[in-house]
Amino acid sequence: MFAGARGPLLTPIMTPEVAAEAAWEGMVAGKPLVTKPWTVKLAMAVRGVLPVAAWDMVAARVFKVYSSMDAFTGR
Repeated sequence: MFAGARGPLLTPIMTPEVAAEAAWEGMVAGKPLVTKPWTVKLAMAVRGVLPVAAWDMVAARVFKVYSSMDAFTGR
């Protein structure tokens, strides 16, 4: 489904099975928000501490968030 996509630094691409299981477990537990993988929580914390310009620099240069879909070939 996402051929060519790569995860940002330290962030694996989740399989549909892992994503569905996490969503199901979250729903059963009554969680309004499921954040997977763990690096999503880390990014949210860092983004909350840094000014916007600093976060954009870290996201782009360190985590490569904004270029993770550059080689995407799916639909």
